[in-house]
Amino acid sequence: MRASGISIILLAFVVGTGGCLHPGSGGRSQSARAKIKIERPENNGSVNIVPCTISLSDGQTCILTGGDSTTVSVGCGTFWVAASSLDPYAPSDSGYPVAWRSPRVAFHIGPGETVRLSVEPRSKGSTYIGGWTIRRAANERAGVDAGCAILLASERAWPGTTHRER
Repeated sequence: MRASGISIILLAFVVGTGGCLHPGSGGRSQSARAKIKIERPENNGSVNIVPCTISLSDGQTCILTGGDSTTVSVGCGTFWVAASSLDPYAPSDSGYPVAWRSPRVAFHIGPGETVRLSVEPRSKGSTYIGGWTIRRAANERAGVDAGCAILLASERAWPGTTHRER
């Protein structure tokens, strides 16, 4: 009886917090990790060679050209991501390097999750119109997240449980 009461409390914690520990600064866990996979598909155009800088709200950045991809490890929490580059059509001596930018895309990521992002140049039909588009797929979850693993381990090892070992 006592073991199931503790399990219920632990389950409420895991469900209530999403398995994340949220320290006071920034709302991100230092121990729970997640991944963000970013790809820049190769397009049939001259913009493939334009380096695009991807910036995350936690300060990480990466630079991708057409056909590149990368994976970054982050703590769980709420993030935003944005893409930017120089305008490839502005003459370098014009003194007016208008930047291509994307709007910020915000998302929440939990422990063991993977967010997949695709970064592409903005276009209308086959014409590039400047800027970047970030598309997001649904979060992927690992088999068992950290909170569930703690719950399963505590349930199996708690004194007085009848199904401790198999």
